[in-house]
Amino acid sequence: MTVHKLSAGDGYAYYTSEVASADELRAEGRELGDYYTVEGMPPGQWVAHSEALLGVSGEVTEAQMAALFGEGIRPDAERIIAAGGTEADVALGQKYHRYASADTELTRRLEEEIARHERTTGAAPTREERQAIRGRVGGQLFRETHGRDVRNKEELGRFITYQTTPKQQTVAGYDLVFSPAKSVSLLWALGGDEARKAVETAHNEAIAETLSFLEQEGTYTRRGRNGVRQIDVEGGLVATQFRHYDSRTGDPHLHDHVVIANKVLGADGKWSSLDGRTLYRMNVAASETYNAKVMEKVTASLGVAAVPRMAGGNEPIYEIAGVDLDAIHHASSRRADIAGTVDRLEAEFTDRHGYAPNAKQKIALAQQATLESRPAKKSARRLSELVEAWGQEYGQQVQMPVGDDLLAHVRAAATGLLAGPDAAQIDVAEHARLVVHELSQKRSTWSVNHVQAQTRRHLKEAMIGRTVPDELVAAVVREATSTHSLSVTPQTDVPRLAEFTRADGTSQFIRSDAHIYTSREVLETEHQVLAAAQRTVIPAVSAERFEEVLAAHTGPLSEGQVALARAFATDEKLLSLGIGPAGAGKTTSLSLAADAVRATGGNVVGLAPTAAAAAVMSEDIGAQATTIDAFLIAHRTGRTGAAQLHAGDVVVLDEVGMVTTPKLAELVSVAARHGAVVRAIGDDRQLGAIGSGGALRLLDNEVGATRLEAVHRFHTEGEAAASLALREPPAAGADVPWAWYLENRRVVAGDTEAMTDTALRAWITDTQAGKRSLLIATDNATVTDLNARAQAARIATGQLDASGDSVVLRDGLTAHTGDVVVTRRNDRTLALNGGRDFVKNNDVWTVQKVGADNATLRHTGHGGKITLDAEYLAKHGQLG
Repeated sequence: MTVHKLSAGDGYAYYTSEVASADELRAEGRELGDYYTVEGMPPGQWVAHSEALLGVSGEVTEAQMAALFGEGIRPDAERIIAAGGTEADVALGQKYHRYASADTELTRRLEEEIARHERTTGAAPTREERQAIRGRVGGQLFRETHGRDVRNKEELGRFITYQTTPKQQTVAGYDLVFSPAKSVSLLWALGGDEARKAVETAHNEAIAETLSFLEQEGTYTRRGRNGVRQIDVEGGLVATQFRHYDSRTGDPHLHDHVVIANKVLGADGKWSSLDGRTLYRMNVAASETYNAKVMEKVTASLGVAAVPRMAGGNEPIYEIAGVDLDAIHHASSRRADIAGTVDRLEAEFTDRHGYAPNAKQKIALAQQATLESRPAKKSARRLSELVEAWGQEYGQQVQMPVGDDLLAHVRAAATGLLAGPDAAQIDVAEHARLVVHELSQKRSTWSVNHVQAQTRRHLKEAMIGRTVPDELVAAVVREATSTHSLSVTPQTDVPRLAEFTRADGTSQFIRSDAHIYTSREVLETEHQVLAAAQRTVIPAVSAERFEEVLAAHTGPLSEGQVALARAFATDEKLLSLGIGPAGAGKTTSLSLAADAVRATGGNVVGLAPTAAAAAVMSEDIGAQATTIDAFLIAHRTGRTGAAQLHAGDVVVLDEVGMVTTPKLAELVSVAARHGAVVRAIGDDRQLGAIGSGGALRLLDNEVGATRLEAVHRFHTEGEAAASLALREPPAAGADVPWAWYLENRRVVAGDTEAMTDTALRAWITDTQAGKRSLLIATDNATVTDLNARAQAARIATGQLDASGDSVVLRDGLTAHTGDVVVTRRNDRTLALNGGRDFVKNNDVWTVQKVGADNATLRHTGHGGKITLDAEYLAKHGQLG
């Protein structure tokens, strides 16, 4: 489940634009699932407490949406006014504020151009002339701002709309998007009538129960100056629900938009805005609630089973057993037929010019094809037509059973799968303890919404195959917060008066989700780390020996680099910390410190969060390096091998900010037992730990760190200072972190589609010029899309031959000989390069040969080769 804000005005139009129309839709007794043979999507429905609060139910009309979400008045205002009512009768508190027109460079230029038109013609521009002026002036400003022409009229329209729309917008509602796991959508689309109806029923019930959860846990409004008091609401939420059948590319994707109105009835009887802060904080807990419920209901009603599947994140995704992974990938990947588009463009070029395009012209055609082949949003179609088309597509392309055969197949796959204990067998206290332990590994502090989300995840796994009662979830949450968590909420002095108290007895001056918790486990690990940084030990290197090594060093060194190396080698503390930005010369300092340790007879062990980073570190400082996880496991099991420590050794931990506090505490404990010391280096402004972190800033605040300030990496004038401006705001003056990058045209802006297209075209240009080019995206779906299109472009230009054998990867794409792939899992049993390396997460490879059930890869770094079986690549390989 995701949450997005909906602005007042005509923002609601998206939800009604694809709704089915025709008189037949108004038939009595028609339900949401009865639109199987009707063109378009089913009409929206009033849900939650809309009828009890505002007297509206059934289908949603566009006039109702315009009134409630466009103006902030009663949805049936038109009927009330027609019956003689007044504005006061239709009011729901204050109407939505309409902000004044935007004051931007575009609006000023438009005013000047319209004034010029009026002076030269003596008349105001017509509607058509005004549109032409907007397009011409907007296009000129777009080129100046972005350094390129617009892709199409849609992009120009979005740019003009953004530039002419007031920056401050009234929030009219919140769009909650509910979608089940991909395998559930596939079962709904391909499993026949019984499966489709059961999935829709489960989907509807899960949405309704999740909305009830939000009404109970996250629905409040505010009163007082600046909304200082958070009060209860009466009745709950007013919301509409719109169903969509497919994704942008036409793949099966059952999902509903539940649009919650930003109007609630306060406990004092007054209508006002919903407190969106709490709603947003409850997002993850609500999402986990929906995910668990919809899967429980589908499996229970159809007699199928759910199985966990890891898909790149830390939490498993539960899918229907028996739905093939290839089908899931097929439903989630955007397939762009660039090769086919290039063939057409080359034929057109030959017809137009009388000769075939040369290599350079083929590159330009491939770039054009990346734009033309992006799939457009499909027009609304009958669900019956979609189901028929999907059945043919998946039956032929994925060779999966469809209809009743698919339902029988997934039922058979559920046979023999073990179920977890039922609710009566669950020890609430023990599972509450485990929930808090799991939270302690992920975060340093938490609120009740985190406990609710983690409890859902934990019980879903512990009771797999069973229905988890809401009462059990509530009991575990209560036990986890009251017994196993420690409150670290600052005490606040607020009035304790009955009129300022919510129904649950808490003060209206304190937000309902303001309580912050931690655990003894977290505090103990933080204490261990701090104690290590304050504990005096024998230094690894004497001051005299360090000076000797420093004197023998060749190459430039800044004062900061020397100071860091000296501290790491000669400090008398068990744990020392160094902090510096990227490019500040941390590697040079570490190398100098390592030389001093070895000159004293000690050994240096390098640790990093990832195996790939450890390999780079090993080469940089001339020491054996591994991941912190592998090092700790070795010492837990006693199979230390090369990870063995001795007195006087120094453990250098890189990127300490990405290491969880429990792991750091365990590391200093291991070092102390063996008479070694730990030296940690990182950047407190970079990406933090995925789990329970914060130790870097804690150490810096409580004990201090040696800092590197100067940046040496960049050669372009001004770039070093610009990189520092990105890290933190200046002590004085304006905070303009992007100024240098904008002035030097390092930033190109546009919507998601335009930017992915621009990035891909730049990648094609770079790689054709023999450059090493890197495409980076914010999410896995975009990465898969870009990889598929980049591969298709290479095939289209003849760089890659796709006619031979291929191997399926975990992203649903296939790799051919000559493709670049990335492995995503460390496996020390897969050794290569004479045993000096192993297959690591984020290693980059070129496919040398594809066999019947394996592929031979060559490491793009050291050139070592290894043959991996197809099973490994299907689980842990992706295009790179």
